[in-house]
Amino acid sequence: MPEEPEEGLPEEEMENEAPSEESGGGSGKIVMIAVVLIALLGAYFVANVVVKPMMGGGGGKTSEKKEKVKEEKKDDHGDSHDSHGSAEGETASGDGIFRVEGIIVNPAATGGSRFLTTTIGFELKDPSEQHVFESKEIKIRDALISILSSKTVSELADLKSREMIRKQILKYVNQICQPAEAEAIYFVDFVLQ
Repeated sequence: MPEEPEEGLPEEEMENEAPSEESGGGSGKIVMIAVVLIALLGAYFVANVVVKPMMGGGGGKTSEKKEKVKEEKKDDHGDSHDSHGSAEGETASGDGIFRVEGIIVNPAATGGSRFLTTTIGFELKDPSEQHVFESKEIKIRDALISILSSKTVSELADLKSREMIRKQILKYVNQICQPAEAEAIYFVDFVLQ
């Protein structure tokens, strides 16, 4: 009788070895995990490298830029010996040009299948009034989105129509920012897809 347990042990070991056929499933699990990881990395890349910049979500970069411009503006205004600033100083500090970046809209009658992304610069009549435009940025951005999204793709693509759109934007933004006034607007970038 003591021999039966010894015979039982090899059978148990054989049962433990039987799942070795299933161990091929273990390599299948590794492949599946690798595929999932690659898919997640791909989704991360698309979201952060492709979509996020297109949607204007540069993270802290945009707010850092605005803070830097504000700091440079304070430096320019604190300097009493040069009230007008040089052309180089105006470019570096943003004086005279107020920018609204990352405007993305769906043109009218596209059902969301097309979009326009643009940055618009406003040339100010008096650069010292830039703070007025900055304080009204949300209203200006809303006006730009409303005006641009009401236009069809053909209106946005046509140069003559685009000039009329410039005039419409200029008139409306000047109403928002009174008594400060912009004398011209520029499409810094204009991508219609």
